[in-house]
Amino acid sequence: MSADIYRDVNGVFVGKHFPEDAVLSVMAYQPQPGDIFIVSYPKCGTTWMQHIVYNILMDGSPPPNKLDPIFRMPFLELQGADAARHGLKPGALKTHLPFDKHPYSEDAKYIYVTRNPFDCCVSFYHHTKHFPMYHFQDGTFDEFLDMFLAGKVDFGDYFEHLLSWYDHKDDANVLFLTYEDLKKDTRSWLYRIADFLGEDYGTKLRGDDGLVEKVLKMVSLEGMKKTVDANFKSTPGADASPEEMEKVPPELQKGLQNLRNFLAKPMTGDFDDGLKSAHQRNFIMTKYATFLLAFLVAGALAGTPQDSNLYLDSVLRDHLPGNVRSLNLDPATLPELKVKVKSTFVTNRELKAELRNGAVHGLSTALRRRGDCSAPGYQGPNVTVGCNVNLDGVSVSYEVKAKGHNFAGIKTKYNLDLYVQNTNVFVEVTSWPPQAGVLKTLTLGGVDFRLVHGKSLGLNKKRQQAYDEELKRSVQGALISLIYGKFRDALNLSVSRVAMPRV
Repeated sequence: MSADIYRDVNGVFVGKHFPEDAVLSVMAYQPQPGDIFIVSYPKCGTTWMQHIVYNILMDGSPPPNKLDPIFRMPFLELQGADAARHGLKPGALKTHLPFDKHPYSEDAKYIYVTRNPFDCCVSFYHHTKHFPMYHFQDGTFDEFLDMFLAGKVDFGDYFEHLLSWYDHKDDANVLFLTYEDLKKDTRSWLYRIADFLGEDYGTKLRGDDGLVEKVLKMVSLEGMKKTVDANFKSTPGADASPEEMEKVPPELQKGLQNLRNFLAKPMTGDFDDGLKSAHQRNFIMTKYATFLLAFLVAGALAGTPQDSNLYLDSVLRDHLPGNVRSLNLDPATLPELKVKVKSTFVTNRELKAELRNGAVHGLSTALRRRGDCSAPGYQGPNVTVGCNVNLDGVSVSYEVKAKGHNFAGIKTKYNLDLYVQNTNVFVEVTSWPPQAGVLKTLTLGGVDFRLVHGKSLGLNKKRQQAYDEELKRSVQGALISLIYGKFRDALNLSVSRVAMPRV
C-alpha cells in the first residue's frame, strides 16, 4: 500500500481521509462533565456499542431524522471536537484514540470495547480492502496481516492500543468489556451499560421488560441493519430536508462534510475471501501471545530517570540547536495578526491592532528539561521515555500598529515583546534500543505570556486587560501552530540522532 495513504498525526498513525485538524482538535479537547466516550481500536465493536448506547438513551426509539445519530453520536476523528461541544444531548462520542492521546477527565465516562486480535484483523482487512481511499482493492490478507502486526494501519498497533486502556480498566469512570462477552450475553451487558450511563437508565430498564425487549431488537443485527439502511444508505445529509439542514449549527457543518466525504466512497467487491484458515488464526494468536509475554516480562525491567535525563539533555544540548537553525526557526517567523477589542459605553470606539514582522526567539538555546524524565521502560517491544521540556526562555516579538485608543484616531506604532512563562511541552520518544529514537508524542499544555509594551496606549485598566488577553490569544495560536509544525520536525530530527537508553 502506498505510503501516501497514511500519515502520523501527533504520534497517531491514521489514513489521510481523517482530517489532521479534526484529529488534533480531539486530542486537545477538554471533556465536559457528563461526556460519554465510546472508545475502541477499529473493528472491535464500536458501532455496535454506539447502537446500544443510543437506544438506551433514546428508549429504543429509532432516529427521528437522518442527522440525529450523526450529531448525537459523532465520530470525533472525522467530525472534530466541535461535534462534542455542540452535538445533541443526551449522546455519546465515538473515538479510536489510545489512552495517552485521548481527552481525559474524571468527570467524563469511557466505555472501552476490545476484541480478539484475529477477528479484529480480519474485519479490518475487509474494511481496508473495500474502501477505495485505501487503494488496497487487490491486496491480500497476508499483506494486510504484515501491516496490522507492524501497526501500519489506522490508529497504529492493536496491542499497544489495548494495553493503554487496559491499565485503566478498574477506574471508576471506565467500563471495560470485550466484544465476545457482549455477544455471549447481550441482555446482562445491556443492564450493566445502562447502570454505567446513569442510575436512572438502569432503573428504567429493570422496571420495563417491554423496553428491554425493544432495545434488544433494535441492537440486533437485523435491527441495526434497518437503522443503517434508513439513515446511512445514502450519503449523510444528502437527502435530508432543507428544514433539517437549516438546523445544522455552523460549528458542525465542516464535520458533517468530512463524514459525508468518508461515507460517500462506494465500497467494492465482496467479502468472501476464505479467511477460515486455522494456520492464519494460529499464526496471529501465537504472535500476540508471544508479544504479551514479552511485554509482561520486559515491563518488569526498567532503567533509571537519570538515564532518561542524560538522553534528553543530549538531544536538547547537542542536536536540537543545529536542527532548529537549519530549518530557519531561530528566529522563526510568525504570521501577521489582527487584534480587535470591541467598543464600550465608556470608550465608544473600537480598538484595533495590526501585528507584523512576528518572530520567535530562543528555540535553539532556551529549551531545558523540567524535572526528571520517566525511567526508560518497555511499551510492547519498544523502549519509551517521557519528559517535560520547559519553554520559559522562549520569547515572541511583533511590530504593532494600534488605532482607536485615542479620540483623534491617530495610529501608534510600537514594539511588543511576549515572554513565555509557566509553559511545558511533554515529549515522548520511543524506539528499539540501541537504535535512535522516534518522536511519539509532543503535547503542549497551553501557553502563557508576560507582555511588555514598548509604548503605553493610555488605556484604562479594564480595557488594557481586554487588549492584553486578545494579544495573548492571537499569538498563542500562531506559536502553537509553529510548535506542532516545523518545531516538531526539528525535534523529531534531533531525537533520531541519539540512541535510546537501555533498560
